Amino acid sequence: MYQFVHIESYSRVTPKTGKQGGHSVSSIINEAIRREGSIPHISYPSAPIYLYGGSLEAIEEKCNEWAASISDLRGHKTRRDALCLLAGVVSAESVISSEAWEKLKADTVAWLQEKYGDRLQAVIEHTDEAHPHLHFYCVPLHGERFEQLHDGKRAAAALKAKRKSEQNVAYKHAMRAFQDEFSDKVGIPNGMARFGPRKRRLSRDSWKQEQAQVIAISKALRGSEELRLATINQATTMIHEVTREVSEIERIAVQRGETRGLDNFIQKSFAGKLVELILGVSRENKKLIGRLRNAEESLARWKSIAVRHEEKAKELLGRLMFIKPRYRDLEAEFSRMARLKSTLEETNRKLEQSEQQLDRTKVALGTRDATIEMYRRRESERETIALDYKKMHQKVYSNETSYEPGI
Repeated sequence: MYQFVHIESYSRVTPKTGKQGGHSVSSIINEAIRREGSIPHISYPSAPIYLYGGSLEAIEEKCNEWAASISDLRGHKTRRDALCLLAGVVSAESVISSEAWEKLKADTVAWLQEKYGDRLQAVIEHTDEAHPHLHFYCVPLHGERFEQLHDGKRAAAALKAKRKSEQNVAYKHAMRAFQDEFSDKVGIPNGMARFGPRKRRLSRDSWKQEQAQVIAISKALRGSEELRLATINQATTMIHEVTREVSEIERIAVQRGETRGLDNFIQKSFAGKLVELILGVSRENKKLIGRLRNAEESLARWKSIAVRHEEKAKELLGRLMFIKPRYRDLEAEFSRMARLKSTLEETNRKLEQSEQQLDRTKVALGTRDATIEMYRRRESERETIALDYKKMHQKVYSNETSYEPGI
């Protein structure tokens, strides 16, 4: 699988110009809550499932409150066609298992909370379309510029004094970084590649190899987390068991010592009681010391196991830190190979066109040569006819001059 995350910006009214696709905050919310007349592309609509935040209906009012808290650069009231809502979608392929989808949702919501904080208003899931997907909605904090909410617009705004082309480059770099961030925090841990095969024109074998690497990294991350939790659980269990055993040893020691002392107190003299009590306690102490030593050895053994697990986890994390840049390098190499492949395909196409043009030229040259040969033959025939005519004419003329009448 490969990741899909996309964000768009919307204003309170549909602007006359822009790239909002004719949508506004109101139309986006109506589509999200599946309001009748707003979802002609859905045959059997279902109500959204809330994963985080408050109701969608309250978002429009949140946008109005934010607009009232800020003015434009000239101090004027915020225009109704000014951007105020950032909406995004995260989608997975239809073949994803329910367990994997639940994990992807949880990781996505956690990432959104970390990234947007109080700006994140709601996260919902739609279940009435072919691909499983969720939507998220963010509104700037009071007094905050909308550009601070949108990664690309924030990068472009930082170069406001520069040329438009430089702002566009900064915007694209920031949006690629946005995709990289999602890949690091959500995509790779869930076995998703950064790009799909069509995006980079990878062959099926190359795509399958990359998918295998992404899945391996995802499993390694899950394995390291499971190993860490298992080590913590084992250590906790070990501590509880040893604590319980030591408490039991202390309880038995006290109980047996007191019982033995009471039994001997009635039947023996003071000295005998004292000797018996000392001997009994000594014997019990030896047993208890042995059990305590066993408990200490068990504790040391479990500590050794915990240390080994911790070292193994550190080793695995170190390997992951090595694999991650290698994966980035491999991804860049795939992109470079894809561009090279595209260039080669274009060159081959031009060569094929040149060969076809050459073939057409050869055919034209052959036709011209045949035409020239035909005219040569005709010219030769005319010359032969003219020569024959000349010979015949000379013969006739010769006969006429040799005739003498009256002889």
